[in-house]
Amino acid sequence: MKIVDCLSKARFALATRARKKRGRALIELIARCSEIDREMTILDVGGRIRYWEEIGYAPPLGTKIVILNLPDDLPAGPVPQGFELVAGDATDLSRYGEGQFQLVVSNSVIGHVHTGGRPEARRCMADGIRRIGRAYYVQTPNRAFPIDWRTGVVGFHWKSHEEQARILARRNVGGRRCIPGYSSALGWVNSIHHLDQKEMAMLFSDGYFSSERFGGFIKSLIVIREPIVA
Repeated sequence: MKIVDCLSKARFALATRARKKRGRALIELIARCSEIDREMTILDVGGRIRYWEEIGYAPPLGTKIVILNLPDDLPAGPVPQGFELVAGDATDLSRYGEGQFQLVVSNSVIGHVHTGGRPEARRCMADGIRRIGRAYYVQTPNRAFPIDWRTGVVGFHWKSHEEQARILARRNVGGRRCIPGYSSALGWVNSIHHLDQKEMAMLFSDGYFSSERFGGFIKSLIVIREPIVA
């Protein structure tokens, strides 16, 4: 097995382990929400059924998880009990009413939301989540964490987008294979926006941080708004 494949496999294993650990906090939040509403609907913005399987959560009777994602990212085949798949866009949640969901969840999605490089797309997503969710749980990798989550290389995400693309167009970087052609490499780099704590606090001003740490550094930013008793 090539080094790049070994690094990619190790990075994936660590990411899966981290998701399971973060999942415990989410499951605890779901339990707090269910104390207020025994029958509840959870919206997972940009989510996947696989994520819920990885954290070991199966919706009990009376709980439904709605997975909203782009059409091409929705799985084909049978849908497990307790789940519903909906095609949609994270930046436009206008189809849903205010406070319609007991809980809105989004994992590692908001950093991918910047249509055409417009930062207001992230604001649209955040405002939508805050409006339709009575509680929310939003997670994203932390830009200040020294290891680039895409490649596993220290500080690579801190380089300019142009420099990242020039390097990726020439060679493998950690667990990320070379992307031939500068334009293609730049397109990949530009498809992801790394958020820091200040930006997340501005987007979700009514939540609090419950961040994941690794090696003394904040690895993931998690913003939570607790359910409100009516």
